[in-house]
Amino acid sequence: MIVAVTGPSAAGKTTWCRRHHAENLVAEYAPTGAEPNDGDLPAQAAFWCAVNCRRWQAVIERERASGLAVCDDDPLKLHYSWSLVRIGAASPELWASEVAANRAAIAAGRLGFADVVLVSLPSVEELRRRRDADPTRQRRNFALHVRLAEPLREWYQTLELGLI
Repeated sequence: MIVAVTGPSAAGKTTWCRRHHAENLVAEYAPTGAEPNDGDLPAQAAFWCAVNCRRWQAVIERERASGLAVCDDDPLKLHYSWSLVRIGAASPELWASEVAANRAAIAAGRLGFADVVLVSLPSVEELRRRRDADPTRQRRNFALHVRLAEPLREWYQTLELGLI
């Protein structure tokens, strides 16, 4: 069983995963500073797809070892670029590049879908309260991630209803 836990920054993903399934946790990607941001959309898509494929491999290994893998955020993270496009913070061309890269990775068996996705979408006020209550976490993109909550809801509601 592969479970992905997702939501905006401060939604409680990491806390829940660590509290309930630390031994089966596949951590969220930690930025290194080497992420591309130069306008080369296919290169950006390839980079993020490779990141997600590495996480997916860790998920598969964890599931094989214990029967359960719990992902701090969805390894198939197409929701992120789609949500950025929905709020006008990214171009539709970025989305198209990421779809192409992810589609090829799925076809090659390097990336896949979680069996269950748990989505946490607290109110903006609650997200701010949680952010402020946790000085141990740096949330550089908090304001952006709060804006992504509603598109994230749309994404997973659409998947749940099978509308895509």
